[in-house]
Amino acid sequence: MQERGQRMNKYDLVIIGAGASGLSAGISALKSGIKDVLILEKEDVLGGNLNLFIDNGFGEYYLNKTVTGPELGSILIRDYKALEGKYKLNTRVLEINRDKVITYVNPEEGIQEIEAKAIILAAGCREKYTGNILIPIHKFTGIFTTGSAHRLVNYNGYPKQSDYQSVIGYEYPDWIWGWTNTVTYKNFTLSFTLDGRVGGMAHSKTNQAMWNSGAHIDSDNQWRYDEVVNKKTNFVGSGVKVVSGSVDYDSNGKIIHDNRVFAPNDVQVSYESYMKSTNPYIGTVTRQNVFDETFFKLRDLSLSYQMPKSVCDKLHMKGLTLAFVGQNLFVWTKEFRFTDPDSDSDNLSSPSTRYLGFNVKLDF
Repeated sequence: MQERGQRMNKYDLVIIGAGASGLSAGISALKSGIKDVLILEKEDVLGGNLNLFIDNGFGEYYLNKTVTGPELGSILIRDYKALEGKYKLNTRVLEINRDKVITYVNPEEGIQEIEAKAIILAAGCREKYTGNILIPIHKFTGIFTTGSAHRLVNYNGYPKQSDYQSVIGYEYPDWIWGWTNTVTYKNFTLSFTLDGRVGGMAHSKTNQAMWNSGAHIDSDNQWRYDEVVNKKTNFVGSGVKVVSGSVDYDSNGKIIHDNRVFAPNDVQVSYESYMKSTNPYIGTVTRQNVFDETFFKLRDLSLSYQMPKSVCDKLHMKGLTLAFVGQNLFVWTKEFRFTDPDSDSDNLSSPSTRYLGFNVKLDF
């Protein structure tokens, strides 16, 4: 903290977070004439999660073309520095008060205060763990989210398997709901039941078995055609490879030293072998075959019509009702594709059977 009487540094704009949003905001501000811009970043490098995502699909808003995350990050960092934008790394914001005074801490300066005319919060977000797993630590041994669990590829082009078990989700749903209602209009009666589940994870053995056997519809692609027909093994798996450096772990799998340098994987392998290695026998749970069980279903539906009394009298009947009935007429699933998550598990399960019927009720 500044000593009493020490002058507080002032900035026209302070941006908290040096990811895509923070860097873009800083560049736009500097280009528009704002002079003194400072970015505060808690990590030891600029770029945020852009440094993790090596697939194409980034930068169209800025470059009018798509590039990988690290490529976009390096361009944004270059442009921000070229405009003489300031930044502090390894810096955590402790407090922002109503007067726009920011308190931060870093190893070089200790606790400091600065004042800003304007503040932009671009700190991004952390992924929510399925089931809200409450573990009061910053780094989670064996627990990975999409942003951190990017696939590490061996030099031979196949995914490297972790030596440590991982928690990948919570099996129980956040909540289960249902709605039953009956609506009557004149001689018509409509009855229906809707229900569903929100949250919860399950291992789809069906999906994994289809990939392993080559029966999955998405396996019918150019790589498979090239391997079977053209005798080519030209599949390149997504992920990165290590080009230098090493990593050390403690007994619990926590990284204690890591100076690895990564590059996009470019090793061509057999598509069939790759899919079988990443989708082994169904007794082994693989992350890519664990899905969110969220769904809703039109479980029951009936539409009936009661014949008018005048018609029944002519037929010498007390009453006549005609009805259409159905079960499992519609289901929407968030991630499950080939089986029904209604059963709360998938052990090579079949989809729920759809029933359609017609009822005639005669009353003499």
